[in-house]
Order: sequence, then structure tokens, then C-alpha cells
Amino acid sequence: MDVLFKCFLAGLIAGIPIWILLQYIRPRVGFIGLPAFGSGGSTAAEIQPVVLNGRFVAHIVKPQS
Repeated sequence: MDVLFKCFLAGLIAGIPIWILLQYIRPRVGFIGLPAFGSGGSTAAEIQPVVLNGRFVAHIVKPQS
């Protein structure tokens, strides 16, 4: 068990600096599964206040003009 623990620590000591270096060297790529975000398909949205498990206080909300 002592050998296993020593090998684990040696792997951490060697692996963490290598992982940090790879973070700087590798090109930045986004998530592969997500398509690139484009604002061409965006739509206007109206934001409405929602109250869950509470009480809506109308005098705090400013009316939209």
C-alpha cells in the first residue's frame, strides 16, 4: 500500500505541472458538441417578473414605458 501511495504522489507531482503547461500551449477551443454562437438567429425577448413561493410586490417594479 505504501508503494501505491508513493506512485500516486509521484504522478501528482509530475502530472499537475504538465497539465498546467498544456493549458497554456493548446489552442483555445470551445465545446465540441455546441455549435458556434451566431447573433443572426437571435430574436427579441420581453423579460417579465416572476415570483415563486412568495408575494409579488407591485410598487417595487417600475412600469415599462
